[in-house]
Amino acid sequence: MTESCRSSPSPRHFAVIGGDLRMTHLCKRLTEAGYTVSALGCGLDCLPDAESRSAPEGEGALRICSSLKGATDGAEALILPLPASKDGVTVHCPRDPTCTVALREIAELMARTPRLLLFGGRLPKEFMDTAEKSGVAKDRISDYYDSEVLQLRNAYLTAEAALMTAMELTDCAIRGVSVGVLGYGRIGKFLSRLLHGLGAEVTVCARREESLFEAAAQGCHPLLMTESASMGGLSPLCRGHSVLFNTIPARVLPRDLLMGLEKNTLLIDLASAPFGVSDRDVREATAEIGLRYLRAPSLPGSYAPRDAGRIVAECILEELSRRDTLSESSQNAYENGGNNS
Repeated sequence: MTESCRSSPSPRHFAVIGGDLRMTHLCKRLTEAGYTVSALGCGLDCLPDAESRSAPEGEGALRICSSLKGATDGAEALILPLPASKDGVTVHCPRDPTCTVALREIAELMARTPRLLLFGGRLPKEFMDTAEKSGVAKDRISDYYDSEVLQLRNAYLTAEAALMTAMELTDCAIRGVSVGVLGYGRIGKFLSRLLHGLGAEVTVCARREESLFEAAAQGCHPLLMTESASMGGLSPLCRGHSVLFNTIPARVLPRDLLMGLEKNTLLIDLASAPFGVSDRDVREATAEIGLRYLRAPSLPGSYAPRDAGRIVAECILEELSRRDTLSESSQNAYENGGNNS
């Protein structure tokens, strides 16, 4: 039988493992809020103020550790990055290549430390299955990427970063340029509005009629993506669009469309795997028509790491506050029930 942690008090000591520059700013936000943070594989030594230290009055302490055991000793909650893993086997530690922490180790640690909570971003299904088989209660693990608020805030940062990237890679102003945005989810909506606000001629490509209606109401040109045509109904993008943004994590841009694009078209792929195009098709289009292709996932971590890291920290703190409220309500209900018996 698995245990539950709902009656546990909120943690005051976090262990933070891996991640990009976002996690550095997450650590700083937590210490500012008075928490103790032990960091492993975050590359915090790259910052001049990130030495292991005692905190000023009112702040928590920050420790830089060299092992999982050292980082988690005394910790009540463990935080993994976004994404938690790139290979499904180890924690993503891009800023410290010497740090290797297996997800299996994390699952084992959770199993033998009954009161330890875990927060991670886009946790692999295999890890979740392993933890469950080890008897770890589901309510001890929280995937903060499931938060709609976090995804919306991340989507805006991604859209702003994508716009900046396009401005850096083109030799003209955005105003008056014809651009295409594939997908009208969170990122597509923010990106389309930013582009339209700067005076770009924006074509939004989507499969849902209601999405296209909304895009048209925002001043964009709607283009229906179909399943039957070889180009998915996207052939109009081949004419007059100097920049294309893909936000759809599926192979929506076939080879014949890439080959039909105008010379030196810039294609910025914002989607996660499997991305919008295949590597082979990109190589051929690059060689034959001069396609300029940039695969740019996880832009918030490089464009606005401070904001992105603080967004994750606030999401975790809000989840802990919610847990405290539920625990207090359960305790009050228990006490009232006992008094009535």
